[in-house]
Amino acid sequence: MPELPEVETVVRGLRPLFVGQTIARCAHASPLMIDADSRNFVKQLSGRKCLRIDRQGKWIFCRLDGDDTLAIHLGMTGRLSVEPFDREILPHTHLRLCFTGEKNELRFRDPRRFGEILLVNGESFEERFGPNRLGPDALSIKASHLSACMESTTRAVKAVLLDQRSLAGVGNIYADEALYEARIHPGQPGRELTKDEIQRLATTVRAVLKRAIQSGGSTIRDYVDASGEPGSFQNKHRVYGREGKPCKRCRSPIELDRSIVSGRSTHWCRVCQMNSYQETSDSHSGSRVTKA
Repeated sequence: MPELPEVETVVRGLRPLFVGQTIARCAHASPLMIDADSRNFVKQLSGRKCLRIDRQGKWIFCRLDGDDTLAIHLGMTGRLSVEPFDREILPHTHLRLCFTGEKNELRFRDPRRFGEILLVNGESFEERFGPNRLGPDALSIKASHLSACMESTTRAVKAVLLDQRSLAGVGNIYADEALYEARIHPGQPGRELTKDEIQRLATTVRAVLKRAIQSGGSTIRDYVDASGEPGSFQNKHRVYGREGKPCKRCRSPIELDRSIVSGRSTHWCRVCQMNSYQETSDSHSGSRVTKA
C-alpha cells in the first residue's frame, strides 16, 4: 500500500503539470469507484480549475475553484498517472481527467478497488477529513502530539502509529523503520513510553519519511510515481522485508512477527529493540527488566 512518501512523491509530480489548469472534461468516472452519482460527478468536474494540490497523510486533495475538493486515496493498488490521451486505456482505469490545452490526461487505475475518489465541498470536507477523522500529518509530527496519543493507551506503540486518526500517513513499512531507528519494541504499550522515547520516536518518524521521499518512496510490488518511475527506498530498508537477514547494527537476524498488531507483519530486531515488554510476556508478574 502506498504510504506518505509514495503519495508525496506522486503529488510533487502532479503539481507542475496540473495546478492552474482547467479540467476540459472528465472523460470517464467509474460508478464502481465514485462515491456519488457518476454522471453528476462528471458534470461537476468539467470546466473546473485546479487551484492547488495538497496532501495529508495518504490522501491527495486537488483543490478546485468553487470550494470543492477532489479527494483521492490510492488504497493498496491505486495509481495516478499522467498518460498521453491516445495511449491504450488499461483495465481497471476508473477516472480520466482531460485538461485544456494538454496532450496528456490524468488517469486513476486501481485493480483491487480499495482506493477512494470523492468530491467534497467545504462543509463535507471538514466532516470527512477534520481532526476527529484524520490526524496531523506525520511529516511534521511533534513530540507533544505523539505524547498525547500514547499517554493513556495500552495499545502497542505500532498500532498507535498505524491509526490514521492519531497520525496521518504512516503504514506498515515506515512504522517498522521508525521504531527500529528509535530502538523501541513495536509491541510496547504506548503509555509505557518515556518522554525521551517519545521525543526520539517523533524525530525518527520525520527523518525516515523525509529520506524515503528523497528516494521516491518504496517500490515493494507495483508502486510507481505519476510518470511511471519506481522508488528506490526499499534498497535502504533496515528491517522491513528483511526477515532472516542480519541486522545492520548488531548482525542478529531480523524477525517477522504477525502477533504484535492484529496479524499485520512486523519486522524488528530482538537485540536492538529490546525492552521490558519483550522480556516480560507475563503482564501479571509485576517484574520489570531494565531496557537495553
